[in-house]
Amino acid sequence: MPAPAFDPAASVAATFSAEPAPSATAPSPVFVAPSLPPPPFVTPRAGASLADRLAAVQARVVDAVPAPWLELLRKQPVLWMVVTPVVLATLLIVIAVALAPEVEKARPEPLARARTVSPPSASPTAASEEPSPAPPAPDGAAVAALESKSPDTLSVEEVLLVKQHRAEQKRNDAQGLATKLLQQPDLAKDAAVQRELLRLVADPDTAELALTALARTPSAVAKDLLYDVTTSRAVPVATSELAASLLSSRDVRANASPALVVALELRAASSCEAIRAALPKAQSEGDRRSLSSLGKLNSRRGCGADKTEDCYGCLRSQMKQVTATINAVKRRKAPSSVPY
Repeated sequence: MPAPAFDPAASVAATFSAEPAPSATAPSPVFVAPSLPPPPFVTPRAGASLADRLAAVQARVVDAVPAPWLELLRKQPVLWMVVTPVVLATLLIVIAVALAPEVEKARPEPLARARTVSPPSASPTAASEEPSPAPPAPDGAAVAALESKSPDTLSVEEVLLVKQHRAEQKRNDAQGLATKLLQQPDLAKDAAVQRELLRLVADPDTAELALTALARTPSAVAKDLLYDVTTSRAVPVATSELAASLLSSRDVRANASPALVVALELRAASSCEAIRAALPKAQSEGDRRSLSSLGKLNSRRGCGADKTEDCYGCLRSQMKQVTATINAVKRRKAPSSVPY
């Protein structure tokens, strides 16, 4: 006789029925192992990797399921439909618990609890390393006592102190003369004042003060002296360059003589057309200070890539005027300058 077909629904109903069906024979006792509590969950050590944490979770899940349950699930596959969601939910909960330390560690620290960096307090060592204030300069009597001594008896500091004191005295004298020139511009015509101004110009300690005085004094003579500095070989190059820069100022040219203005225009001309425009004024007002700029007009070389081209080709049809201008400025002497 063939065996009856297996009915899953009837099997589940028979298993979970509150009242077992009567049987002709007494049921044989079934030994059921007592369900042991699941082993305690051991949190992985701090710093454990994710793989170690998942392995611990897997062991926790496997140990948590009693052996009789596993046996019953093998015999009744339908029970997996009920048990599987529960197991998955439990697994997700355990994984969340296992990863909780990592999430807590990655959570940003609240703003209120953020650490504040306090400025470092000044230590006694740092305070002691601050430079001490410079000692007060000695009075004139002390410096005079040092000046009376032989240089080979002075220390380096004393020698520098004497030099500094002398330079300060010279600057005070130069400032005093500059003040007098501003108050009395006609003093620039005095030969003694001119000599003193040029002496101060030649001294590096007072050169800038003296040049400033010449530039600011509303006198044509003072501007003539300033021009002489630009052409002198008795002063440092830096002093000569500063004098030339001051002469280029519109404030200085406003008080310059017509002859000096012509000389400055010819010197500053950068094209043949600019020189041609300045020729009439040079012929009528220029003096010997314009000769250096006019003398180069006779040259027919010096321009172009190979320096063989004529730089003043626009004047070749006006060479008679160029020659007349050169002769005119030769006849006018420049203001006599006092030798340095």
